[in-house]
Amino acid sequence: MLPTESAHEISEDGLSDLENTRAPGSSRPNKRKVQHCAPQQVGRLRDWMDSHPADQCQWSINSTIRSLSKRVEALLVENKILKEKLSLSERVEDLLVENESPKEKLRAMTEKKYLPKPTQVTSSAKHRCKKCNKPFARTDHLLRHIRKDHEDLVPT
Repeated sequence: MLPTESAHEISEDGLSDLENTRAPGSSRPNKRKVQHCAPQQVGRLRDWMDSHPADQCQWSINSTIRSLSKRVEALLVENKILKEKLSLSERVEDLLVENESPKEKLRAMTEKKYLPKPTQVTSSAKHRCKKCNKPFARTDHLLRHIRKDHEDLVPT
């Protein structure tokens, strides 16, 4: 076969001459490597095509499409149910927040990040002022705070 400027051609034995073709508008040969079918593979493919008429292949394709579409429908229904459950659970949480006491409501809202969280108390805050409930990591810091801010508590 002669090289062509168009797409590759298949010879009678089923082999391609793509490696001899040139890309359209190019002067260089096409660099792609083509893996040829062995003649016995081509023969087997022709035998299979002869033994499987187009109607049977079309039926197989249609059957696959039907089963996949049923699966997609089932997944869509499942997705819809999960979305409804999620929205219901969020609504239940909102109702629980509405029915709680103001203090609990505020805490729940801060946990849900509706409101900014108050200053974080680290685990190192082991002491608290009994008057203002301010956290302190060390005892000497607590005592300095009491002397400075709560003079009425300091014994004279």
